[in-house]
Amino acid sequence: MSILRGENVVTSETPLTWPSPAKRFVDVAVAGGLLLISAPFLAGIAVAVGVMSRGPILYGSRRLAHGNGEFVAWKFRTMHRDAERRLDELLASDAVAAAEYRRYGKLRIDPRVTPLGKFLRRSSLDELPQLWNIVRGEMSLVGPRPKLPSEREVYGSHLSEVLSVRPGLTGLWQVSGRSSLTMAERVELDLEYVRAAGPRMDLAILIRTARQVLAPTGSAAW
Repeated sequence: MSILRGENVVTSETPLTWPSPAKRFVDVAVAGGLLLISAPFLAGIAVAVGVMSRGPILYGSRRLAHGNGEFVAWKFRTMHRDAERRLDELLASDAVAAAEYRRYGKLRIDPRVTPLGKFLRRSSLDELPQLWNIVRGEMSLVGPRPKLPSEREVYGSHLSEVLSVRPGLTGLWQVSGRSSLTMAERVELDLEYVRAAGPRMDLAILIRTARQVLAPTGSAAW
């Protein structure tokens, strides 16, 4: 069975698994190098976020950690300061939007997102601060998407399995549909990754992630 949908890159029958120290070494080397190289670019994004909308430059979101603890995942802020009020008003007044939010956990047209935030999400540049989370050992380059504490019920009995590996900056579900996936499909893809992860799969996911960043087709999903 092909793990990367639409591409016969890796098969789940013969996965080449990662030795944990090796994966960690690659994570630190790549994430640390990218942080150094992209520092001026990151500073430019930070200035743009601060100038174009009021509020903090970074947004910290609590996520479930490897081993079922919690950590703060960092992103460039993409939403207005009164984001939750805007969302509550929309969901209360628009039944179609409310149904979409229940099904996908997000909205295609989100009143909370700033104009700059739309670009950052579409290009995934808002997630670059998570390179620091990787260096700290809280995340990996590739893994299941970081889970909100409120998603414990969604993952149910599968949660401990998904949290047996570090969450990733990118992952299988991010390159398999992103905005078009339901929550149930994201759970399935997270489990597929955990059960068949290895160097070849991670490389294939990183290559497809790079393609999507250069030619984005869906907005960030968390």
